[in-house]
Amino acid sequence: MSWDSLKKRAPNLKYIFLDTPGQIEVFNWSASGTIITDSFASVFPTVYIYVVDTPRSSNPQTFMSNMLYATSLFYRTRLPLIMVFTKTDIVKHDFAVQWMTDCDSFEEACKANESYMGNFTQSMSSMISEFYNHFTCVGVSAITGSGMNEFFQALSNAALEYENGYKIEYEKRKKEKENSELNRQQDQIDKFKLDMHKVVIDVSTQNKTIEQTIEPQNQIPADVQQKNLEEEDEDFDMETEQMEYEAFLEHMRKEATKEKNKIN
Repeated sequence: MSWDSLKKRAPNLKYIFLDTPGQIEVFNWSASGTIITDSFASVFPTVYIYVVDTPRSSNPQTFMSNMLYATSLFYRTRLPLIMVFTKTDIVKHDFAVQWMTDCDSFEEACKANESYMGNFTQSMSSMISEFYNHFTCVGVSAITGSGMNEFFQALSNAALEYENGYKIEYEKRKKEKENSELNRQQDQIDKFKLDMHKVVIDVSTQNKTIEQTIEPQNQIPADVQQKNLEEEDEDFDMETEQMEYEAFLEHMRKEATKEKNKIN
């Protein structure tokens, strides 16, 4: 479905779910992920749904990895986020909610693993727990259907949260981005004008230098110029007379030769 057709159908749709499978870090930190997120957030109330595999997250290291990804996603996009724990028909998500809100209980779970990763996970929890302990959590099961009402209620609450807080913040950031772009364009224009001004000054300076170089020749007094012209004319006349005299002598020599040949 194209973006234009989606916007046309939007008034008749209550929810639009956009699945982004694959590595979350690629979507979160790529240019395409930002474009998709900003496109939706500029038109619709937009909420991130972070899906967690509950049985796998019973491992403290896996749980902390999910919390780290969710936190980076939340602070990257600044949009409402819901933690959805799936497969609750296999393992209840109560332990995850407790780990998120009670740092001591999570540290106790980490102590069962005395390895380097266990200590590292415990230290990470102490550093970032305050960033994810306020996330909305919902447990659902696709088999039994449990938790779906709570999920859609959380989705509605997050949409209101978007309208009352995140949308205002988004419009503010959008305005700042537009102003930053306008300032950048103005700086480019000012730089271009400055460069053009430098070129004009350089050309003017060169012309002035040429005029100053030619100017002393134009400052010769008129009487001196006239005298120079007369001398040039006299030299020309003398050269012309010399050429005519030599031509006359050559003519006389030819005539004398002819007469001598006739006598012989």
